[in-house]
Amino acid sequence: MTPFSPPNIPLDINPAHYSISVWESLRPLLRFHGYRLITRRDTAQALAESVNRHLPEKWVGPAQDDDDLHWPFPAGAIFQGFRLSDSKDVVFKIIDTSKGDEVRILSHLKECDPMTSQGFHKKVVPILEIIELTATLSIAVTEEWGIFYCYYDDPADTWEEFAEFGCQVLEGLAFLHAHRIAHLDISGGNILPSPSRDLYPQRLYSFIDFGQSSMFAPSLESCLVKGDVATHKAPEMSKIEEYDPFKADVWQIGHFLSLAAKENSFETEGLPSLLSRMKHPIPTERPTPEEAFVELKSKVPSRTQL
Repeated sequence: MTPFSPPNIPLDINPAHYSISVWESLRPLLRFHGYRLITRRDTAQALAESVNRHLPEKWVGPAQDDDDLHWPFPAGAIFQGFRLSDSKDVVFKIIDTSKGDEVRILSHLKECDPMTSQGFHKKVVPILEIIELTATLSIAVTEEWGIFYCYYDDPADTWEEFAEFGCQVLEGLAFLHAHRIAHLDISGGNILPSPSRDLYPQRLYSFIDFGQSSMFAPSLESCLVKGDVATHKAPEMSKIEEYDPFKADVWQIGHFLSLAAKENSFETEGLPSLLSRMKHPIPTERPTPEEAFVELKSKVPSRTQL
């Protein structure tokens, strides 16, 4: 493997210049693996065009919090590029492997079967490669499904489109839970639509960003976590008290679907009841993703599973 040589960057460098310098130093390594970075100028222009979109400030570039910034690597930074063999657009993300399960989850999802034994399809943006950078840092390479584009930018216009979207994300969550993966930060910003009608004739929706996620061994009976970092926080989420992350996922997706349905006035018979049960204050009273999927699908009889 082509060795990586960290750049010698002054500690008082401007954060924006810092990010550019570190990523420039990664070019030889990424080229060795068959990828090329898009220039920072291209990325900055794309970011400038997205200022009115629902994106966090640190979507591109180094993390803003000192605790998240690991010299000389901007953990959490996301940049664009392409694969040299076929010019496929890709996204690079540096991940701190000493914190959380993100790399382990992505590695598992990359290799696992695309369908569960129950017939639920994988709804995750395709993972192309995990490149180990150091003992505690890796680069995840995924297809680019719109680094500046998410569900908020192209919401459903009709009840049929909304129901299809809901079915897909519930199916995707059922797949994750079948693999003992809890996402824990489900929101419109972490659900991307497929980028091309040529590659994906029917619009697909898939999850991204497993930075807050947890993955459990199949043999583990009690799966509990602590933590409350999320766009939509389930009422039981806490830094102090343990809770069931799978039930928190159901609350998050129910809350998000409720907001989306209200915004578009989708109040089809039975939908408010389903979403209310998904947001039940008592976690054990919430349906599973499978149960919610079956109930929502029944409201759209013509739907075919993707």
